[in-house]
Amino acid sequence: MKEATVQLRKSYRKDAARSARRARRGSASGASASGASASGSAPARRPRGNGRHTQFATRVFEGPASTPTPTPIAAPSTRASAARRGCVTLFLSCQGGSGATTIASTVAAMLARSGRQVCLLDLDFQFGGSLTALNLSNRYPLSTIMADLASGSKQRADRRLTAEQLLARLPRHADTGVHVVSQVGHADGVSQLEPRLFSKLLRGLRRVFDHVIIDGVRDFNDFALPAMDLSDNIVLVATQDVPSLRGLVMRLELLGRLSFDHAAVHVALNRFSRRGPVPPTAIESVGITPSFTIANDFRAVHGALGDGQTLLDACPRSRVTRDIQAMARHLYGVEVDRHRESGFLRRLVRRKR
Repeated sequence: MKEATVQLRKSYRKDAARSARRARRGSASGASASGASASGSAPARRPRGNGRHTQFATRVFEGPASTPTPTPIAAPSTRASAARRGCVTLFLSCQGGSGATTIASTVAAMLARSGRQVCLLDLDFQFGGSLTALNLSNRYPLSTIMADLASGSKQRADRRLTAEQLLARLPRHADTGVHVVSQVGHADGVSQLEPRLFSKLLRGLRRVFDHVIIDGVRDFNDFALPAMDLSDNIVLVATQDVPSLRGLVMRLELLGRLSFDHAAVHVALNRFSRRGPVPPTAIESVGITPSFTIANDFRAVHGALGDGQTLLDACPRSRVTRDIQAMARHLYGVEVDRHRESGFLRRLVRRKR
């Protein structure tokens, strides 16, 4: 097992190693002494950017320096940064039906409602639930995005996919502004997905969005591992039952063997109850201390999914929504406007319309 994980690390982290070497060579040859001392030290394995830069990149995938750039999506502010880098959060489900998609879509809605540009990326290519959670249809699947990326890299720079084009084509949730990247509904294109292009795609999304929320991950496959390497936060979602907790332990062990930063790994215990099948004392006795606990509110979650709404719109004052909001506040410092009209009032207004 150890040899296998070492091989996984080697095969999926070549890009990071090349970037680190280029950074060291540039700092040694170039700048001032203070700048060289700051950038010449050993670079962190995964930079912990906060993803709040307000300068929008003009292209998803950068072309040659001489290429004329299109108009930026938004005007830069005083805190603008030339190298925009969004924050990537990956939700790793420890068992099917753990509620990771509900949590991921709610966190994405909260971030978007706070004024951030947010992308929800679904890596369950055939049966992912991100589109269903936001009541959207998929008109621009992941396979088409990757095909545009591959063809753009072989053609003239002015034909490459721009940020404006990407934002216009992706399905967008009207109430929150969340954009979704998914393959669901286009099963014929799953075979066209290429892992070698996925890291480039994810880096491009980081240059367009303030936050990229990754859902639909259950194992360490050819797409999940590069996503984990580029993630600032990895949230493992489990429930209070033995199969889910066993899956949690195995995933935590594998993340440790792959040398992921412990500070970036969080455990969310969903459908939490003091009287659950496995009590909290038993969970803590095996060395697991949840970072977040999310209340068990089946009626609220079921009603929101049935109405095609997010928890933030359907039941903003429910315990489960408040627990997810506490998670978002801890991870990103997000505060969502509590003065928005309730889910009942929103449904009433829609019916009258």
